Amino acid sequence: MAVTKNRGPQSQRSSLAAARKFAYIETMKLEAIKEAIAGLPADEKTRLASWIIRQDMMEWDRQIEEDFTAGGRGMALLEEAEADVREGRARPVRH
Repeated sequence: MAVTKNRGPQSQRSSLAAARKFAYIETMKLEAIKEAIAGLPADEKTRLASWIIRQDMMEWDRQIEEDFTAGGRGMALLEEAEADVREGRARPVRH
């Protein structure tokens, strides 16, 4: 028999608020987001831009990691480059 924990009213309100916020964000259109950003003070735009850049960098790192692990899209290129070095068609880059 499964036991469920009884969550109190505060937790339920918090969950409902999170669900509403998610639903709002999901339905918000790009143009509305652009308008909201245009209305931000300069310092908040700067903070938002920094956050977006960090998100982009993390996504880039995740994609590179995914591409260059076993079965990833970049592995064929890496294997080809390693074969070129082994067979003398290319030299490895030295630091």
